[in-house]
Amino acid sequence: MGIDKAKLLYEGQSFLERLLHELLSFEEVLLSAAGSVGSEKFKGFGRRVLSDIYPNIGPIGGLHAALSVCESDALFAVACDMPLLKKSLHKYLCAKIEDFDAVVAVSSDGNTHPLCAVYKKSMASVLEKQILNGNYSVKEALTKMHVCFVPIFKAGISDSAMININTPGEYAALINGQKIIKEVTELVAPIQETGVMDSGPFYHGTKAVLKPGELLTPGFSSNYGERQQANYIYLTATMDAAVWGAELAVGGDTGRIYLVEPTGVIEDDPNLTDKKFPGNPTRSYRTRQPLRVIGEVLDWEGHSPEVLQNMRDRLNKLKRLGIEAIND
Repeated sequence: MGIDKAKLLYEGQSFLERLLHELLSFEEVLLSAAGSVGSEKFKGFGRRVLSDIYPNIGPIGGLHAALSVCESDALFAVACDMPLLKKSLHKYLCAKIEDFDAVVAVSSDGNTHPLCAVYKKSMASVLEKQILNGNYSVKEALTKMHVCFVPIFKAGISDSAMININTPGEYAALINGQKIIKEVTELVAPIQETGVMDSGPFYHGTKAVLKPGELLTPGFSSNYGERQQANYIYLTATMDAAVWGAELAVGGDTGRIYLVEPTGVIEDDPNLTDKKFPGNPTRSYRTRQPLRVIGEVLDWEGHSPEVLQNMRDRLNKLKRLGIEAIND
């Protein structure tokens, strides 16, 4: 925006003042300034101000600096341009960090928010290694961690708690009480990257137990019909479709949903776009290239036993009739 967003006013307080109020329950609060000059703007708040160890590399620099010096075992990271943050959100995320390297908030549209997340202090070394390799993407760093992705709406927390203000138009909408609509360029990936105009995030439902960094590949038996060898592997940009995949997958284990990253071109899933939902409103896709596991999504809600059994009955009927449920 060309201005210091921490000083923007909303309802009589600066963004930073609002954030500090919501973070009062933390004994240790660190303020990240990009450099020694930037630290001047935080004087008077009574909190420790940090300069980046590796300056001018974006949010990953501030996150690395904070994790390197914090006295706590874990750190809740939040951007200064999130004026609607509520303490219920950070309490919900912090309660889940024990068994993970990081806990990342997921909004109802499926987007992940690595700057509204909890990180173990030990992850400073992961960030530093990536920084030294010249990669400054926080989302890429998450692929090296054991991450819990948490849909916050399951806890009754509104997406507005994670709204970040990036443009004068968004700030004006906030002040006027209007809905903040993100620019399309933030949501749509270039067509040459994946083959479709959809940047995800993408999910895959399965019964398999997987770790971040592992690859899901075609060539295994399909979960449906006669269980023929699958030529494609499937992914979706909606949680509902991923839930069906996890519940209907063959196997006795609990269904799991993973956040995945395509490694090649993806295409519309013809089983849905051509047969049932022209235009692909379910945002379902398939690919012949592997999918890389980024992390597991927890706290998702499955269908009722009755609804799930009805779907299984329909699939079994198709199988008895010799009709393949999946056109692979």
